[in-house]
Amino acid sequence: MKIYNSIRLVALALLVAAGLAVNTDALAQEGTKNPSLNQEAKASSATTLVGEWREFWNPGKQTDVTYHDRYKITTASSGAVEVRIISRSQRISSERVEGATLSFTQQTDTLTVEYSLTLQPDGNWLVGTAKTPKELVPVKWERVR
Repeated sequence: MKIYNSIRLVALALLVAAGLAVNTDALAQEGTKNPSLNQEAKASSATTLVGEWREFWNPGKQTDVTYHDRYKITTASSGAVEVRIISRSQRISSERVEGATLSFTQQTDTLTVEYSLTLQPDGNWLVGTAKTPKELVPVKWERVR
């Protein structure tokens, strides 16, 4: 069983490296039938988020945010997800992935923003919310790499 699981992880890594979407929900469901796959399903969820993303605040509606920050998502050697803003210098902390949902906290120059973003089935969009001290704003991230 360990060899089978290792082969699956290698295949999964190759799919992700090729930029193909991976159905992590199916892996997670299979993991409930086979507990040894639970850790692999969690790791693959973080892996499918890896890449560069461009942010859109309140898509399709009026907003005072006139720029589109860029973010880079990577995984550490431990398998933990790491988010970093590449368009400016701001601190990001408390990154976590549950299923296909990424959550983290970003400290801007003036306020703290709590993000919750869910990877869409096509693998090219993260959709969710950014919670500021004053409001909950819909946000979308587009995969650019």
